[in-house]
Amino acid sequence: MKNFKHVVAASGVVLASLVSFGAEASIPTQVQYSTAGDGIYDLTAINSFDNQNDSTLVIRDDNISTSTGATTVSEFFGGVLAGTTNIGDTISFDIHYQSVLTGFTTNNSSDAPVGFEITTVLSGTETAQVVAIIPNADPNLTQVIINFTAMQGTYQLFHDTDVNTYADLITGVGFDDGVNILSGNLGLASIGSTFTADFTGAGSGSTFLSNTITSYNSSYLEAFPGSNAPLVGTTVDTTINLDFGISSPINFGATIGDKGYVVNTADLRLSADAGIKFQAEPVPEPSSLFLLGGGLLMLGGLKKQRKA
Repeated sequence: MKNFKHVVAASGVVLASLVSFGAEASIPTQVQYSTAGDGIYDLTAINSFDNQNDSTLVIRDDNISTSTGATTVSEFFGGVLAGTTNIGDTISFDIHYQSVLTGFTTNNSSDAPVGFEITTVLSGTETAQVVAIIPNADPNLTQVIINFTAMQGTYQLFHDTDVNTYADLITGVGFDDGVNILSGNLGLASIGSTFTADFTGAGSGSTFLSNTITSYNSSYLEAFPGSNAPLVGTTVDTTINLDFGISSPINFGATIGDKGYVVNTADLRLSADAGIKFQAEPVPEPSSLFLLGGGLLMLGGLKKQRKA
């Protein structure tokens, strides 16, 4: 028997969020933030949030659903080389994400948080479909093109004056112990989200999330006066940026995500980068929704054996 290694179809992350009721085109909007949590907004006219580029994304290897009968992420994508995973096949897998905000971007500057941090935790289930397989004489250069078709789950944002250290990235501690400032449900945007990868670890793609807001803390966050829309109905349009082939520092056995998932040795641990850009869509009537959210992505780790 000849071992075919290879692993890694893809990775990245998003931070996104939304509440959208109308069909009108989105327009830029801004928010304001109270660093003291007293409703006095000392950070104003914020266009977007940026998150650290070594944020952690974990793809759970098991607990998946596939059209092929594969029971792990590795087995499903390894099936591309084995001939058991084909165009039209689908997979649903769990993802968990956590990140720390590194900056607020306005029209004229980018300001880093001082004396506090904003963390994001996210847990969800992503569904993807294989839409193309491009063979190559070298099996490792075979390309797989995947469309993301559905996303569900939850996310939370926290304000915390006990700022995390690098050690916290390793243990997963300190991402959900602040004041909850925003919570919501994950969803995939209607625009296309596609990823292309081969079996060497090379790949590129984009994913867009649209996440409903179920609650937020107006003592910390609100719409900026004079922006194009109130906070209710605001959307966050985010494109996934892929940090390819970079492993996350998080340890196996650490906790991650909105559900406190414990990272298993078979799971895929990735370093990811993302940002949030605020948009707004007029709504027919008010609602208790709001803005922001966190992340998503896709990665396939493969490992396959083939007869010589």
